[in-house]
Amino acid sequence: LVHLILGIWGVIAYRTYDASRTYARTVGVILLVLAVFGLIPGLNTLFGLAPLYGSDIWLHLLSGALALYFGLTARSTLDRPVV
Repeated sequence: LVHLILGIWGVIAYRTYDASRTYARTVGVILLVLAVFGLIPGLNTLFGLAPLYGSDIWLHLLSGALALYFGLTARSTLDRPVV
């Protein structure tokens, strides 16, 4: 359900530059928080709702880092200098 919601939000956010940057930043933070939760023994089941251990940690860490990278470094075509 969470992946479906994030996917629908991503499709909606791609329409504008600012919305897509906000989406990438927010999803990046969410995924990095989930990766940290997976490393903490008491929280690695997300309060009993979903398992967050094993390969999920690395998936969330890599996906979150990439989302944050692109959300923070992306520049609009209007911001780029004309050569």
